[in-house]
Amino acid sequence: MRVANTIVQGRTCGQVWVQALEELLSEPDRKLLHLTVQISEPGTEDPLLRDQVDALLAQRKLDPVSTVVNTLFPAALAAASDGPEHLADRYRSMYPQIRRENRANRKGTYFGRLVDHPADGPRVDQLNRMITRLRDYGHKPNSAATVYEGSLSVAVPEPRAGEHHDQPLPEIVETTDGATAGLSAPIYSPRTDSMPLGFPCLSHISFQRTGDLLHAIAHYRSQYLVQRGYGNYLALGLLQRYIAESAGFRAGILTVITGQAEAEGRKSDVQATLAALTQLPLFGRGPLPPAPPAPQTVRQSLGGHRAGPGQLPLLPDQS
Repeated sequence: MRVANTIVQGRTCGQVWVQALEELLSEPDRKLLHLTVQISEPGTEDPLLRDQVDALLAQRKLDPVSTVVNTLFPAALAAASDGPEHLADRYRSMYPQIRRENRANRKGTYFGRLVDHPADGPRVDQLNRMITRLRDYGHKPNSAATVYEGSLSVAVPEPRAGEHHDQPLPEIVETTDGATAGLSAPIYSPRTDSMPLGFPCLSHISFQRTGDLLHAIAHYRSQYLVQRGYGNYLALGLLQRYIAESAGFRAGILTVITGQAEAEGRKSDVQATLAALTQLPLFGRGPLPPAPPAPQTVRQSLGGHRAGPGQLPLLPDQS
């Protein structure tokens, strides 16, 4: 197994997913360390490619893309909620049932860790804490671009009432845990997570601002690219767009780094699927695609996000 020496780049989650699989299939063991992908239009997808991905997953009796997406970002619930606080409240009310429905969810779900992180002390709503900080500080000219990075391991306690109004961030912020407290989204918790290959495979998400763009970087300890890669890339993009637009930004580049990536299962199945996918207009080998529609807000996009089996996040979180 070798360390990847290139960055896979593309416009949509489907483009980078296909290219990442091609990279993996070129390896004797179909594995790579430190796989890095970058998506320039996070949260967007090609319907024809999505259909092919779901067909491959169904052939292998695996969860559809919609189920994978919902483990990280419940798109339909977000579209039907009146903003991030309402979304978090609704999800927390469902969370006990979600964790009871399947044994694999007993430690929680990825989105659950965002709105109800098991920190030492009171549970933390990281989603709304980040959005509030971005609204309050992110639009100021002297706001540090890297201020939205923080600890990889432990969430911080909720601020005291009025803290975000009375305790402004300094103009120059050092990249230390103290200076960046409350502005990161750790998923991993050292207090509850101990299995090397268990939940959560996604360990951390952080955000960086340039102008009116909000970029994101996500770190996976490991990832099965066939089973989860497409859905993970799509969900991260939808989450990034949701946070960005809720705070008055536009979504920028999404970067995903995976410690160990694997193209699991029968190689011939994946090769056959990739052969069909690369003939789609998205890859420039078919007829020219129609003109793109006008840009949508994240709420419009989520409202059109396809529901499917497991639309509510009741199935296991697996990377």
